[in-house]
Amino acid sequence: MSRESVELVERAFAAYREGGIDAVMPLCSADVVWHFDAEESVEDLAYRGRDGIRGAYEVWIESLEDFGWDVHEIRDLGERVLVLADITGVSRDTGVAARVSTNLLADVRDGLIHEVHTFIDLDRALAAAAER
Repeated sequence: MSRESVELVERAFAAYREGGIDAVMPLCSADVVWHFDAEESVEDLAYRGRDGIRGAYEVWIESLEDFGWDVHEIRDLGERVLVLADITGVSRDTGVAARVSTNLLADVRDGLIHEVHTFIDLDRALAAAAER
């Protein structure tokens, strides 16, 4: 199943490039959860369901013009998929180009993306993958 999971995540990024966030939603379960794991705060932000993820995306594109993903590597971790990527765009406030390294840990169930955790630190992402 792990190769299929990697292929699903690859399709999700390709769908995003072709059609934006709405093109990704059919590849996600209806109850998908996207966690933005706080590393320097006690707060863990979670966006639930397809509408919740669309809402998070709206926040991102309100902040960044030309919001996008620059995917460097997709790793098969057995039951999970790890994506090493940069979030890219241009700040709407300052006009400064932005590039933020991020690591996504995706859980796939029944052929759909069910849960995603976002980590800035790769070691934290790998530790989280080992815990689950």
